[in-house]
Amino acid sequence: MAEATTEDVLRWEARQGPRAAVAAGLGAILAVAPPFAQTALFRDRPRTGLVDALGRAGNEGGVGALPSSRTAFFEFYEDHAASLLLLAVAHGLGLAGIAFVLAYVGKAVHERTESFRGYWIKLVLAGGLLAAISTLMQTVTTLAAISDFLSGPQTVDRAADVGNTWTAAAAEFIGLFGSLGLGLCWVVICLNAMRVGLLTRFMGVLGIICGATLVLPILTPIVQTFWLGAMALLLLGRWPNGVPPAWSTGAAQPWPSQQAVREARRRGAEPEPDPEPATQGSDGRAHPSSNKRKKRKKRS
Repeated sequence: MAEATTEDVLRWEARQGPRAAVAAGLGAILAVAPPFAQTALFRDRPRTGLVDALGRAGNEGGVGALPSSRTAFFEFYEDHAASLLLLAVAHGLGLAGIAFVLAYVGKAVHERTESFRGYWIKLVLAGGLLAAISTLMQTVTTLAAISDFLSGPQTVDRAADVGNTWTAAAAEFIGLFGSLGLGLCWVVICLNAMRVGLLTRFMGVLGIICGATLVLPILTPIVQTFWLGAMALLLLGRWPNGVPPAWSTGAAQPWPSQQAVREARRRGAEPEPDPEPATQGSDGRAHPSSNKRKKRKKRS
């Protein structure tokens, strides 16, 4: 099977780039819209009063057989089942869009350096798919459990069992692995894309932060939305300061070090890209990190 030339790679990237930009745009919207919409939806949910709960606590024989005060909330949840399912689907599509754009960037990194392994591309797609499945699965299992509760005795004991099913546990387990995989790949892909010059240092560092916050949700999704929106502009060739050269050359062009930037400023010249790292071969001599790129240049 003939190895792809640099021209083949650039043609593939030009063909898939607009699709990745659309995926980034959808991810930017659907990373924020569903959570905020769900928060607004539950703003009018029925609430259980503290006084009522304290009054039940003194009931002789326990409260397990008493009517559950959460019934009104469960009815509210079921009444909005269609909206909740739609939000879950939208959120899942957003996660799939994030995985697609990261896989595209990962593929571009892989074509520019052999040090980046192709399994990261498969892992990010798997992580996005699992996270999307988990999002929809959690909503469906919750609705099924609530429907079962409302169709039978609406007691405190049965209300406590809502959500305590093996399907709910499986959905959480799948979501955990999906989020970990997607977040880890987000960090690794952005780090390597920054190293080969596909992402600026700002976009690379921000992407690493996005991956970390996906696993540890310490910031709002707005950070992820900003990065995805910026990636859509970059992939469409509308980056304010111009698209990084590595996208047009098909070769790794690492960003100059801070020391090189300072020295260039003192000379009044433009800083030159750092040379591509070399690896030690079996003969003890330094070899370029990508023999594949040398072959492409010979064939072009």
